[in-house]
Amino acid sequence: ERVILVHKTFQPFPDVLAALRVLKEMGYELVLLSNTTHQMMRWHVEALEHWFDDWLVAEDTKCYKPDLRFFQMAEQKFDLRTREHFHIAKGYWWDIVPASKLGWRKIWVNRTHLKKGREMEQPYWMVSSVLEVPPILEANKTIR
Repeated sequence: ERVILVHKTFQPFPDVLAALRVLKEMGYELVLLSNTTHQMMRWHVEALEHWFDDWLVAEDTKCYKPDLRFFQMAEQKFDLRTREHFHIAKGYWWDIVPASKLGWRKIWVNRTHLKKGREMEQPYWMVSSVLEVPPILEANKTIR
């Protein structure tokens, strides 16, 4: 019951909604990858004010991040092999490491100011707030 309550009352970090709004205004398609279920995602999307265009959850993939199969299913569902994209994530081990293995461009949201990640996951951008993401994307305008 406590786990369900946490998901039902989920609130994003204060910078997230403003950043999502800016990214949508810039014309970006936003996709969410999550180790949750469809029901939990409905609660999360509501808290995130429906800024996301689509999502993929563990309930669909039958595995959890950092399993590469999760990310490979995202590649297939969203046609990421032929589309330019960035993977923006807080989880280094759950997101940045597997995204690196697939050659994705990555932005690590390092909110807790951990030491830099391992050399083998380079290159990636490291930010402490999602509000720092739009300028990175603007500097790489081929991404839309």
